[in-house]
Amino acid sequence: MIKAKTTLAVFLAVLASAACAGGSGGTQSPVPRNSEVITSEEVQANPNISDAYALVQRVRPSWISKARVTRASVADTAGVSNPTGSGNGGLLIYLDNTRLGGITALADIPTSVIDYIELMDPATAAALFPGIGPTFVSGAIVVHARKGR
Repeated sequence: MIKAKTTLAVFLAVLASAACAGGSGGTQSPVPRNSEVITSEEVQANPNISDAYALVQRVRPSWISKARVTRASVADTAGVSNPTGSGNGGLLIYLDNTRLGGITALADIPTSVIDYIELMDPATAAALFPGIGPTFVSGAIVVHARKGR
């Protein structure tokens, strides 16, 4: 009799614990968004956007702001204006492994060819892409094309 009561108490404790663990009413919390990647799902969720610049501006506007701030700070500190970010100080744009230029080059990439887009910090960009060398950049945006485009 004591063993039956103990078993019942353990069962009820486990059942109560399981009920508390699922306290969100059956809804799952959303998967956290990676601020350094625009996923293929996010690309597909914006079918009315025609180019990568507009997509980045809609989904990750901070990337565009980062490019603008960097260009302004380079112009202020170095005395050199760089409106496209294609040289010193800006975000470099790559389509797969091909360097396209500065931030405005995103406008030349149609969303129909995009699989996903990632933002790289300066160290990662310099390590992965030849030709950056000692040039000061604030990072790179890499557009990865769909396979068989």
